[in-house]
Amino acid sequence: SVAADYKPAEGAIAITDAAGFAAMAADGNYYLANDITLDATWNAGAAVSSTYKENTAFTGTLDGNGKTVTISVPMFVDFGGKIKNLTINGSVTALAADAELPALASNGARGAIACYSTCGTDVVFENIVNNAPIAAIGNLSGDDCAGGILGKFENAEGAVKFINCENNGAITGMNQVGGILGYAKKGLSITFENCTNNGEIKENVANAYCAGILCRSDAELTTFTGCINNAPISSGKDQAGGMIAYASKGSYVFEGCVNKGEIAPTVGKAGGLIGTTCTFGKIEGSTEKKECAARAFLRPVDEEDFKKLLNAIPEYSTAVGVPARVVRQHGKKVVPSEKLDQVHIPDPVSQELCNVTRRMIALEKKVAALEEKSEHPLARAVIE
Repeated sequence: SVAADYKPAEGAIAITDAAGFAAMAADGNYYLANDITLDATWNAGAAVSSTYKENTAFTGTLDGNGKTVTISVPMFVDFGGKIKNLTINGSVTALAADAELPALASNGARGAIACYSTCGTDVVFENIVNNAPIAAIGNLSGDDCAGGILGKFENAEGAVKFINCENNGAITGMNQVGGILGYAKKGLSITFENCTNNGEIKENVANAYCAGILCRSDAELTTFTGCINNAPISSGKDQAGGMIAYASKGSYVFEGCVNKGEIAPTVGKAGGLIGTTCTFGKIEGSTEKKECAARAFLRPVDEEDFKKLLNAIPEYSTAVGVPARVVRQHGKKVVPSEKLDQVHIPDPVSQELCNVTRRMIALEKKVAALEEKSEHPLARAVIE
């Protein structure tokens, strides 16, 4: 939503219907003047045949202006621009039969805004609310992935930001499945600021990784700030996480992130923030700063033991180690010395002096006893 007195940028062109959306230039500046319904994906590519257009990326700006778009397919195939202030309703279901839809035939990624992003140096998704379920359930390619906003980011020279984005739709897929983004395959920087997932994230085959915000990242730097997952995460393979399932490469920063959903992989690795990591970069923020040179993961345990473990950890806490030790509460590092009473505690120096005094008294008593014996007549005779 936008403020009542909000106005789109001067010079932006109004879009009033699906025809106007389809006619947008690839690098134009637009805003929605009405709610619209889309049953076709935007594609301004050149016609290859009577039924197929070459995929072209949208690199311009689209201001949703607080309006709603109802979709049955992703809005874009390849998105490399800026989009903001938009609510999305409807649903997206990707099947192998999508080969009949020329604009979608060449990839297995699905998202409400776009299938993937392969261009643009600074791609931005801001103030986007997705209510549409996304189901990538066709065996389309090896990179099958699904995200509430974007399916896949694959631009080695680019960066993408998701700011104040929210997913409320159930996201289902066969490989990389995330509430906001499915897979960051390449990228200089992937940033999530104040993003929330409320939709259930799950697999439809026994081969999927799943996470509340981003499923997998191979980017150089991935940052999560103020992100929340409220929904259950289930995985058919062995990685599931509240923020990210698989931190594959690069460095990671977590700041003020919270997971409230149940994390339940079928086998293998799970974590409130990270399912598993194979990175040699830095992981810092919500856990203590550390250099990661090996995998760090939590293995599922017996259900009753798991419940006992959860009951022993306070709410809004991050615990590490076996047995678990709380290192953060309410986003702040736990420092035991700050809670330690520095006044009403035993004085170790005084305690040692007391011990020495007690030993001296005991020795003095023994010496006195010996001296007393030496004063006895028989004792003196023996001595003499």
